[in-house]
Amino acid sequence: MHLTVIPFTKNSPGRFHMSAPNIDSDGLGVLIIDDSRTMRKIIIQLLAALKIFNVYEAESGVDAVEQITQKAYPNPDIIICDLHMENMDGIEFLNHLRLHDIHIPVIVLTSDHNSLVHEVAAQVGAAKILIKPVSPQDLLSVIESTVGFSISAAKPTSTSSKQWS
Repeated sequence: MHLTVIPFTKNSPGRFHMSAPNIDSDGLGVLIIDDSRTMRKIIIQLLAALKIFNVYEAESGVDAVEQITQKAYPNPDIIICDLHMENMDGIEFLNHLRLHDIHIPVIVLTSDHNSLVHEVAAQVGAAKILIKPVSPQDLLSVIESTVGFSISAAKPTSTSSKQWS
């Protein structure tokens, strides 16, 4: 497979600019892309602690591209994407978004500490890169700085009592 990397700089047209000064977190749509079901559930718990419940899941970049292009759900306001996945990894997913002129801010959430990999992710369009594990407060801070406004209802709460079926 040949991957063409298209650099995406901070000054590129279409960079993520959202003008709403404040939004209720119920209205913020988040797409989580991770090949680990357990990790998706952990991220959902983190978002629930922030009172963000409008969440969609994809288990690969391919699945996410299909959901976005076929409008399976409304386009998310922000995407949280793993870096290392089978079929289409985070770099390929970011590159696909740029090639198809899709401007949804992407936070890469990874356990990879390699700064070169982080630089490549940023070059192809990652708005922010977070290293796992991440606290609800850190996630809130990165989401707010990425979308460019405060999420008024997001007051981190404990996730220890949440039960998943």
